Amino acid sequence: MPSEIVRLLAAWRAAEHRWRVVPADDQDVARAELARAWLAYELAAGTYGPEEIVLVADDRGHYVAASPAALECLNLTIDELTGLTIADATPPDSRDALAEQWRRFRSSGAATGMFVLWRRDGRRIPTTYRAVAGMPVPGLNVSRALPAAKSFERELVIEATARALKISLDTIAESRRTILGLRGPAPAKIGGRLPRKPAEITAPLGLRDAG
Repeated sequence: MPSEIVRLLAAWRAAEHRWRVVPADDQDVARAELARAWLAYELAAGTYGPEEIVLVADDRGHYVAASPAALECLNLTIDELTGLTIADATPPDSRDALAEQWRRFRSSGAATGMFVLWRRDGRRIPTTYRAVAGMPVPGLNVSRALPAAKSFERELVIEATARALKISLDTIAESRRTILGLRGPAPAKIGGRLPRKPAEITAPLGLRDAG
């Protein structure tokens, strides 16, 4: 394991330990530090791709950590993002339904679908997302998303790869059938066994080579 990943893993574990032992009044700060340490490790380990919009929010819906792609998408620094809520990244005309959506998500523990991110300059970014509650620890919630265009491109690549794989498998199967056909039919069994070798047939007639 590369030394940088080892360092990030150690930092994550240390942050998790601090979160578990700090007094209740300091839980929010410790949880946010844990979220950032955890996400830094997961990004370095390749769990999330460089284009994935990864956002971590606490149970109140306040953002505490984000991937570089998420910050670029929202045109924010991590300091600017910290403390903003999910409502701040939701288009104003969609905020009325947000509280109920958040309640259902927290109740079910997961959610997938389409979500439009809203930037402070008014730009809207349609995304496809998947979110999990209580991750990496209770009190935190993670969503990973791709811009809708990128998600469509990825689906096309997956579909093309699957099609190419099927063609390859079909070609292998056809080649195997051809090879087996060139070998000719299998020898017919006589009396439940394969025909004897020539030596076995000639031996009783005294024709075996004396050499």
